[in-house]
Amino acid sequence: ALWSRVDARLRELAPNLDRVLVVGLLGGTGTGKSTLLNAIMGERVCRAGDVERPTTKQPTVVRHPTIDVKFLPIDAWEAKVINHELPLLEHMILIDCPDPDTQGSDSNLGDNAANTNLDRLRTILPHCDVIIVTGTAQKYKTQSVWQELRNVATGRAILFVQTHAQYDADIRDDWRRVLEKEGFARPTLLRLDSEQALRAIEQRLPVPPEYTELRDLLERELHARGRMRLRRANALNLWSEFSHEAGRELDQTWAKVELLDAAIARESARLLQTAKVNLQAQLSGEKTAWRRRLLGECGERWGMWPFGVWLRVTSQLWSWLRWVPFLRARSLGSMVVTGAYTAGQTIMDSWNSASQPKPGIVSSTSLGWTPGELAQTQSIVSGFVGEAGLLDSDAFDPRRENVRQEQLAEMIAATQASLAAELDRRANEQATRQTRWYRQLPYEILFTALIALLFGRWGYDFFYRYLWQGTSPTSWDVVLQGFLWIAVLGWLLRMILAASLGRGWERVAQEVVGQLDATRLGKPLFSEIGQRIEALDRSRRELERLQRELEAWDKEQDGPPTQLSRRTTGEAAR
Repeated sequence: ALWSRVDARLRELAPNLDRVLVVGLLGGTGTGKSTLLNAIMGERVCRAGDVERPTTKQPTVVRHPTIDVKFLPIDAWEAKVINHELPLLEHMILIDCPDPDTQGSDSNLGDNAANTNLDRLRTILPHCDVIIVTGTAQKYKTQSVWQELRNVATGRAILFVQTHAQYDADIRDDWRRVLEKEGFARPTLLRLDSEQALRAIEQRLPVPPEYTELRDLLERELHARGRMRLRRANALNLWSEFSHEAGRELDQTWAKVELLDAAIARESARLLQTAKVNLQAQLSGEKTAWRRRLLGECGERWGMWPFGVWLRVTSQLWSWLRWVPFLRARSLGSMVVTGAYTAGQTIMDSWNSASQPKPGIVSSTSLGWTPGELAQTQSIVSGFVGEAGLLDSDAFDPRRENVRQEQLAEMIAATQASLAAELDRRANEQATRQTRWYRQLPYEILFTALIALLFGRWGYDFFYRYLWQGTSPTSWDVVLQGFLWIAVLGWLLRMILAASLGRGWERVAQEVVGQLDATRLGKPLFSEIGQRIEALDRSRRELERLQRELEAWDKEQDGPPTQLSRRTTGEAAR
């Protein structure tokens, strides 16, 4: 509604910047509109009743014969048209508007309610570029006049004239205070007696200086160059009204949106904290899995060295099938620590669809979020969504339960991937540190020494004592005992290495969980509302930019300062 009101006027101004100005005279019954028009013309072209009785029912249009008035719906107004060759009319068309405070129908127009003065006035004022408002000491606060002026003042230049100066006291100071409260910036108020000025012209006597001031102001402000500047100023005034009115509406909405955003932040932080506590507990219980994973990394990096081969062989006992950890891991923590998230991705993709997340694979309970807790969050945020006027958002529509489950599944899957990637990086860093040659050497020396000792003893018994001296060969019990000692030492060294690799796991788990934030875990649940808030924030910033540009353009307007007033849309207008 706001933009439609401004847009109609802007569309009218855009192609007609150089068109002749339309000046309407507005005032209550008996305030001397017609007499003022006669004074401007320098002769009596309109019938004037002044303070005796209202006479302006049929609008009067005064134009220069060379000016085309087809752009005005004169026939619809059923207006009286007067042609006059006054030079001033080469730059403007004067319209004596109907009185807004009388509703009697014109006897020549019948009893149709559409032909009332007010109805006709409301079809004339939107076409005016300049409005001259007349008032007297008795009638300068007429409510009907003020109502019509408020409706059309923005985007138009306004001049206020106190008439009947010969009879009334000067009320301009009080009138100015009233105008400033209504938002009119630096209103210029003239005071003259139109009838006195008109009689002076007719009798060829010196005209009052107030009349000269009025004529000079009209000629100066509304000449050919001035009318283009005036229309540009009118357009800027309209844009300013739109920007300030839209800004006020946005400010009112934004205060509630900020509460909504704070509520989302609080709920996201609460969910995040719950998830961190739950994940921390899960990861803390996976120290053995972490050590086993690092042992596998060491075995791969130590290659064909004896102890490296031993580590690989023993690791295969735990992961002889890649999907075994995936089947065994029933929580988010065990999945990301054992590497099952990556290892079982193919199986998970075949089992899991986006709309039906599988329990134990993708579930809010992995993060400690119970259905009741999620429902509580939904209820809290929905209340703030309603307060902010975003009820048209279907983010919390009960019919969208499947969509919310998809969002939840995607968020948890992204969390799994993030944790798995971070643990992969930490595992790689720690394995790199633990597999340096000076750390490997003690294990290889001890393990290789035992193997060399046993095989040396067996070789001595077989080649020297059995083949050379002919004694009985080494029994299989001794051989089996030797392999048993190799296994015992290997497992002992493996346990020592595992203990070394497991040191600091609690710190690693805490740091990995600590790097999660609400932007990745919590806020994605409110992504649709977040997009609405971001769009609204972009609109606010764009509106602020527009207001700054309008202020800059207004300062760049060329020409001398105008004495015509305008209704501002800032604090004064409130």
